[in-house]
Amino acid sequence: MFKKEEIQVLVESVTSSYLKYPLSEKKWFKAIYIMNIAGGLGLFYHLDDENDIKKAQPLVTQRSSSGIGFDNDNLVIKIFTDYRKSCQSDPNLRWNKGTFTIYPNGEYESSFIWDEAGHLGKLVRDVESWFSYVGIKAGERVEDKYPELCNIDFNFSMELILSFTNGVSNPALFMKKNQPELTFSLYMEQLVHYIENDYLEAFEEYAKIRKIDSEAVKKDTAYYLMMNEGELKGRYPRWNVARLTVGPQLGFLNFQDVIFEWREDLA
Repeated sequence: MFKKEEIQVLVESVTSSYLKYPLSEKKWFKAIYIMNIAGGLGLFYHLDDENDIKKAQPLVTQRSSSGIGFDNDNLVIKIFTDYRKSCQSDPNLRWNKGTFTIYPNGEYESSFIWDEAGHLGKLVRDVESWFSYVGIKAGERVEDKYPELCNIDFNFSMELILSFTNGVSNPALFMKKNQPELTFSLYMEQLVHYIENDYLEAFEEYAKIRKIDSEAVKKDTAYYLMMNEGELKGRYPRWNVARLTVGPQLGFLNFQDVIFEWREDLA
């Protein structure tokens, strides 16, 4: 559970922040930190013995653009985040939705639960966002390779084939529709995670033009494994080739249009 000094930080943060809050002339009955599945953190004050969370007054965190924050907000977020990470390895302790309730007299109570449906929903959003990001970056690479094709009057699209062999990416192939002479290929890591910007002369030379972020590559591989062997297995077709259509100015259009295929020669 939380350390004694961490609880003190939470209690003091609630008390001191409320003094700066626009409604501070009213009495607060209790304050609740709420951490959701996505890792966001909110602080809600219940005023005048009001127990209905829907009527509670929120004090927005530094994640909001409003400029209002609670005292020690970065430290408070770190306390909750570190505690969540410390519980993740134990199925009996892990949680993705938590509340920490503090009362004006300094007493507190907590509740941490595991929301399986919410967890899977977040994984789905993460995977589909990843595909979208890959598609957008593919469009940018087309612009870099063929800037003459980016004339707004020249409407075209490219087909991106993203493939994996044993969880490791193979070259992503780009084929100009009906113009095969514009076909070229990149490794997926080149497509998304690159450091050098000037790579037009050796566009297909993987080893020479790219310093790979190994952690980023592991993350991409994790998405692939998650869909085929992990928690999202069965939600998507088994695949080691995914086909999606992108355009240099449009990016990735629609995840629903992705075609998943299984090729034995890549298995």
